[in-house]
Amino acid sequence: MLRDGAKIWDGPLAATTLQRLVDLIADTDGQHPSAPAEPRRAAVTPVTPGGGPSPWASRSSQPIALSLVVPLSGRIFDLSVGEAMGQANMLIAWLLVDKGWGIVPAVVITLLAGVAMGVFNGLVVVKARIDSFIGTLATGALFATLATVLGDQSISGPQLNGSFADIATDGLAGIEVPVFLTLAVAVVLWYFQKYTASGRRIFALGIGITQPVGKPIPTGVKT
Repeated sequence: MLRDGAKIWDGPLAATTLQRLVDLIADTDGQHPSAPAEPRRAAVTPVTPGGGPSPWASRSSQPIALSLVVPLSGRIFDLSVGEAMGQANMLIAWLLVDKGWGIVPAVVITLLAGVAMGVFNGLVVVKARIDSFIGTLATGALFATLATVLGDQSISGPQLNGSFADIATDGLAGIEVPVFLTLAVAVVLWYFQKYTASGRRIFALGIGITQPVGKPIPTGVKT
């Protein structure tokens, strides 16, 4: 496996990984198109008592692409993002329905779980030095397994309606809350990438620059 501007991988490994990407995009559940069809399982997602998907779960994919901006700018790929989102959806539904938690603590714990999954991915890629394609494929499978353990494919309950559903369906001037959340996250990521030292370093690594990029960022510390 070669790094730092060289080919990432060759041969069977590249073919296997590219086929996995095609399967993910085609929504074949990781099954090769030429393989015999298997019965599709219910999606791992919280559902309302009526059987439909939770409004928040159905809208949580809106800002999902933004979560890939930072790693992609550093030429790191995260193939576990979909499974991580599913795990977060199932976790908050499990806390609300099965454990009877309030909305605020359930949201806080779910956010912390998201941070933990990101840190775990970082340890796999940076500390263990496993290529991001391979490492996040494995962690994605782990996250999907955890989500299945929590809800056995689905969780339903009246707690997923009412105030919790209003987070996704309420809005201003006909624009729903997730749109504003997406815009807020986009602004934060833009500022991080453009005006912080860490963001500039990640971008520089992504384009193969090892020297400082742009003007020095004042830190207020004299040297």
